[in-house]
Amino acid sequence: MERTEINHLCDIMARLIPFPVYVMELDTGHILYVSESHSGEFIGGYPASDAVDKGWRFLHEIISPETRPFIDDAINVIRDFYTKDLGTDKKHFTISFNCNILTKNKALKVTVNHKFIPFITDSDGKTTHIMGVFFPGNIAQKNTLVARNENEGKRWIYENGKWENAAYMELSDMEKIIMTYAIQGMSIKMIARNIGKSEDTVKKYRKAIFTKLEVHNIAEAITIILTHKML
Repeated sequence: MERTEINHLCDIMARLIPFPVYVMELDTGHILYVSESHSGEFIGGYPASDAVDKGWRFLHEIISPETRPFIDDAINVIRDFYTKDLGTDKKHFTISFNCNILTKNKALKVTVNHKFIPFITDSDGKTTHIMGVFFPGNIAQKNTLVARNENEGKRWIYENGKWENAAYMELSDMEKIIMTYAIQGMSIKMIARNIGKSEDTVKKYRKAIFTKLEVHNIAEAITIILTHKML
């Protein structure tokens, strides 16, 4: 895929995902695309040009020092996951973890959930490019590598040097209906009227959805559901 094609596809994705997005070539660590605000910023006050110029090194540098050893290990595990054991189709697998980012002026530490999504896979099943997205941090996940296959409803946690099966919760029919309405831009009040339930009931369903998806806001839930075609 040509660089211009990658940029075009990423621009479309960036419009759908209201969070910082980048695309990286796994073998080289080069960052080929970075979403940016109107002011040219990527994340935490850092300019998009910094990420493109530095690649993996940029991601290492913006992480708070106490988190860097975990990040270095996590990156190696993620690279191996997507480029080895090619008997398994990895295109529907995502991996995420929490980390702390220092803003450019070093005045603020922000917890983010860094999610990796396969972007380009070759004919052998090897993921050559990944899309990274910085969501608001999910405190419950902590510094844990979590892999998901939304198509098959499976989830794994990386512990003691290997991937272990973990519980996976699928959305119920009512939760899917509520999220369908949410994606259409309906408020809690409008959804309650449409499904014939109270607003408090809708809020309880939303809370259950956030717990299952390991998110803490509706924007992140919508992004995950759209990305993985869960409805």
